[in-house]
Amino acid sequence: MKVLEQLEKVREHRWTQALAITCELLQHVSKLDVALQGLLEMLLLPGIQQSNPVTRMAAVKALCMLCMLDKEEAQKRVPILLVLLETDQDPIKLVALKGLLDLAMLFDLEASPELADDEVSAAQSRDSFLSQLVCFLDNANDDLQTAT
Repeated sequence: MKVLEQLEKVREHRWTQALAITCELLQHVSKLDVALQGLLEMLLLPGIQQSNPVTRMAAVKALCMLCMLDKEEAQKRVPILLVLLETDQDPIKLVALKGLLDLAMLFDLEASPELADDEVSAAQSRDSFLSQLVCFLDNANDDLQTAT
């Protein structure tokens, strides 16, 4: 049993290290390319699904950083961040919220732009997206309130 626990700790440590390296890399990149798409598919998205909250938080941070490189990629990943914002632990919610706010300011994002057939639908989509974020102004967690 101790061996299994030790192996799990090593595995979690490797995930955290890989995600920390990815965040460092993303700070020095200005354009999304095929290699970064590979990181997204093989490291970031699986990292968000890990049971360890430290690993998930690092993956969410890296995902937000990657999304800042490309508006289309950001629009594809907003639903993931919104789900995390609704369902995960407060520290991870805070990272997702900050990322969503950064993306909204950077790209003027909407929650589901592909579903908007006209300007009215686009405006409703945007209002819905913003209302999901604004609801955190009344959150019991002071950090979430402050970030919003």
